[in-house]
Amino acid sequence: MINIIVCDDDRDYAMRIADMITDLSVKHDIDLDIEVCGNGSELMENIKSGKCDIIFLDIMLGGENGIELAKRIKELLPDVLFVFLTGYIDFAVQGYEVRAFRYLLKGSAETELERTLIEAVNEINKVSSFSFSYKQEFFKVKTNDILYMESDKRLIIIHAADKTYQYYGRLDEAEELSGFIRIHRSYLVNPERLVSLTKETAVLSDGTRLNVSGSYAESAKRKFMLYI
Repeated sequence: MINIIVCDDDRDYAMRIADMITDLSVKHDIDLDIEVCGNGSELMENIKSGKCDIIFLDIMLGGENGIELAKRIKELLPDVLFVFLTGYIDFAVQGYEVRAFRYLLKGSAETELERTLIEAVNEINKVSSFSFSYKQEFFKVKTNDILYMESDKRLIIIHAADKTYQYYGRLDEAEELSGFIRIHRSYLVNPERLVSLTKETAVLSDGTRLNVSGSYAESAKRKFMLYI
């Protein structure tokens, strides 16, 4: 599922873009969910769930600066892709700071939208993921969504941002496949979600605190320092 938000202070225009994206998703068999916002407040409220992959954002959002808004969003969702909607190509240089994926000139958005959407979806699908199976069902979770993994006897419990998964396996194997940091006999943490690490405690981005085992403390610290 690809989660998309279209944000433009001209709601009719935003709805038109959203309808076109929906039609293209049917044409190219893209599984997506789409929301429409008319201002920055609505947009910030929508991204609180953390489920957003692509934002089509008006670069001049009424009295708001779309680039400044994008900077705030990047702090919360570092992997989100921005496609800026603009009437003037001169604004393109400003988007460098938020690594804008594409620009669509409003006068020609209809002709460029299909190619832009497909390329953005392909970029999202390149994001690393962790795959596993449980009870004959296959799962694929984006690595960045995972907070940590926990071993409980033969079960590996994956604590992700939005839900919890589980499968039968060994934490040693999960460590090799994921590249996560081992902090305890029972815990692997995602370095992208690790806020602080001491000899006793690991603090994750959602506030979760995990015990660090003395036997893993030094190697965990070393790996975390190499990561950052």
